[in-house]
Amino acid sequence: MPTTYPGMDIMLWDARLSWLWRRSNLRFIGFYLAHARGDDSTSWSGRLWDLRDPGWAVLPIWVPFKSTQIDGAPADPAKGKPAVPGGAFGTADGGQDGLAAVGLARRAGLEAGATLYLDIEGHLNGGPGAWAKASTGTAEYILSWLLAVSLAGYRTGFYCYRAELDPRTLLDPRVLSFRPVFYAVSVPAPDRSRWNNNTFELAPYPLPSWGVGAKERWQYADNVIAVQYAQPPDPALTWPDANGRPQDHRVPRSHRDVDWDEAKVFDPTHPTAAIALAAAQHHTAPDRVRLFAATTDHLLTAVRDKAGRTGPLGATPVLPRDTVPTPPPGADGFDSTSAAASSTDARSQHVFLLGADGRIRIRWITPRQAFPPHPQPVNPARNPARKGSPLAAASRTPLALDLLYVDREHRLVRQFSQAGPAVDWTNNVQSVLPPTRAGGRDTLLVAGSSNLALSPSPNDAVHNAGRLDVFHVGHDYSLPPWNDPRAWQVVHTRWIFAGGRPAPPATALVPGLDGVAAASGVAAVRTADRTLHLIVQDRARTRLKYVTLKHAATDWESAQGPTGELPLLYRPERGDPVAAWWMNLQLLAAVNRILLVGVLSTGHLAWSTYDGTAWSKTAVKHAGFTPGRPLCLARRGAKVVDVFGFGEDGQLLQRSLTFMDKAGAALAPF
Repeated sequence: MPTTYPGMDIMLWDARLSWLWRRSNLRFIGFYLAHARGDDSTSWSGRLWDLRDPGWAVLPIWVPFKSTQIDGAPADPAKGKPAVPGGAFGTADGGQDGLAAVGLARRAGLEAGATLYLDIEGHLNGGPGAWAKASTGTAEYILSWLLAVSLAGYRTGFYCYRAELDPRTLLDPRVLSFRPVFYAVSVPAPDRSRWNNNTFELAPYPLPSWGVGAKERWQYADNVIAVQYAQPPDPALTWPDANGRPQDHRVPRSHRDVDWDEAKVFDPTHPTAAIALAAAQHHTAPDRVRLFAATTDHLLTAVRDKAGRTGPLGATPVLPRDTVPTPPPGADGFDSTSAAASSTDARSQHVFLLGADGRIRIRWITPRQAFPPHPQPVNPARNPARKGSPLAAASRTPLALDLLYVDREHRLVRQFSQAGPAVDWTNNVQSVLPPTRAGGRDTLLVAGSSNLALSPSPNDAVHNAGRLDVFHVGHDYSLPPWNDPRAWQVVHTRWIFAGGRPAPPATALVPGLDGVAAASGVAAVRTADRTLHLIVQDRARTRLKYVTLKHAATDWESAQGPTGELPLLYRPERGDPVAAWWMNLQLLAAVNRILLVGVLSTGHLAWSTYDGTAWSKTAVKHAGFTPGRPLCLARRGAKVVDVFGFGEDGQLLQRSLTFMDKAGAALAPF
């Protein structure tokens, strides 16, 4: 049974959403750009990063009309309400409304390539506003809206009744030419949602149940990515308090009404690019790279050879259900948020995959074996990974493998093997006690959208098997203020190995790296002189912060990093300047250079190099990568770095950067 992801839709922003993400299994939430035509803000305005940084994915919604404006309504003399004629789409300009939705999306901070969902609250097929009535102009409105949004660099979707998934309305070939996705409302009676206000768990709603009738098959279409399946009649959601307990119903605003959702992807903003990518490259053989891509139901792999040629992604036989214990129905796929890969020698690669059940699977490919099943998950049942946990893996020696992930208490966990991959990992578990921020009541847990930056890594210039350094953004999930920089700090955890045995982990905050954006992550690399270099972005998305830690030193040093003033970028449809910020960050160290690479909110690839004295001017070029997923870097020879990532349609892309002789790097034609 396909794996799906639970979510919800509420009308108004609430600061307690941060507590709810921490305590619940929910993954995404509706994000309202407008509740009606003419709105220039909602309670969600300015809150995008207050959702994403703690961990929420969003489903951006633009509402033009109420249902009565589309379907019409009879007069109600008793209440003094006149009749509403309906057919509102026929009296509005879809192109102008599309531009209004684009403007609100940009003001909210939504990046290029994000999907904007047009909320159609009424019935198009057969009602007063019927698509079939040419005089209503419904088709013209919707097609003009789709065109305006697409030309502005966004993707399109519909939030609509399932009945509109019909060739006479939204499955019209003219509509489908824009390749929209659908978030369908399919609410059966009685309410079938199973939300537990004590555990804050929403039971899976399997794909076969999305339809109201047993014969309905619309939910299996590839362009249907989410469903709203429950609108409970009573306030169904009780908010958690700061300690994770349900708030007392006698407290004002302790509970509220909610619509329950389920999606085929963890990120409805970039639904067709919701794929995990990992690269395995050994430090002794950097010219050979194996790529792994994980969707919810497949593991794919490809190889880049020393000439830089990468074959197509091919399917493997790996499935989570191949490992005992068998995952329950609805959780028997991969959580495709992240994957990790490592290489113990030039010809052996390993991949770690997060299951929807919180158990992590390992597979490997060697000259003698190709993805043999492992008898049990890596992490024990008592220590499941949290929803969407980041993964990171390192091969310090040919037999020493380290895996890092985040558990359901939002703590960093290390698991390890000293005898290669084909062993029982479940007894080798170290949970790291999180630090407490200065002046804070709560510990700095691993922020919901943070990555895990790891050294040693193939991106390092030198392989250091004697230590393990891990970096992440820690977040204080106690009650906001959100803008307190101490609530968002980079945490450094290290293990020092002497005689094969590690000292206990040491954890500390990195000075100067507070108030940082969790969603863009931490970039870390070690140069040939064994200095660690870190780059992060501030939460306002206006500048980068850069610090270094020299070998054998104990104090971090702030340094002049790449400029936060990106080159002036322009909106293609109007030519006026648009702000840009880094959606993700990656570092790679060559013999005498450091390369910073990332994707900007505008969809451009951006890069800068450091020669030991100064960073080059940040260069940008549109290279086709989605801003919604991180990149993988792989060196090739002494001067070339291949950049791998996905396009918005989910296709694997490869671009190449070449170090220039004096400064900077050049992007090869593609």
